[in-house]
Amino acid sequence: MSATFRRNPRRVSGRAGRLPLLARKLLAAACALALSGCVLSEQPLFDPSTALTPAPAGRYEQQEMRDGRWTKLRAGMLRRVGRAYEWKPDDNAAAVRFMVFEAGSNAFTLYAGITDAGKTKHYYALIKPSADGYLFYQPLCSDFTKLRLRAGLLPVKIVDGECYFADNAALSAALVAHAEAIPAEFRYVPIR
Repeated sequence: MSATFRRNPRRVSGRAGRLPLLARKLLAAACALALSGCVLSEQPLFDPSTALTPAPAGRYEQQEMRDGRWTKLRAGMLRRVGRAYEWKPDDNAAAVRFMVFEAGSNAFTLYAGITDAGKTKHYYALIKPSADGYLFYQPLCSDFTKLRLRAGLLPVKIVDGECYFADNAALSAALVAHAEAIPAEFRYVPIR
């Protein structure tokens, strides 16, 4: 549940469009998630007043699917901050603030605005509640091509391997289609 997007290093190598260093560290650290081929928009696509807080605050373990098994990456604290969340990993990586919006199909679109060198990039991912916690889906831009999405769900442009969307409904539907076709690589499990 973090806006720290991290992809499986085996899938990222050789891909264009890397995030700024701080964002890569966050990604490599949490949601999970160093991302290449990200899902973005030029401006935020959601109204912050419609943000939801479906996950309870507390301690979570971030896990990655490796060789068919969930493997612990690290633990951290998830806090609610108004209508947003803040994920703070235990390993002293920077905290990341993100918002969650209804996506349909028992799923939620995650949004994080990450600023580097004065420029904010608007990143998106998908989370779905599961029996153990929350599954985290961070598609690569190339995943959408493989899914053969219908025209209305395709990105409006692709720049350096990054997919840009201009409509929150199309974005959320594309993220849900991805989650229905490709298994999650990360999950967040509450520490009890």
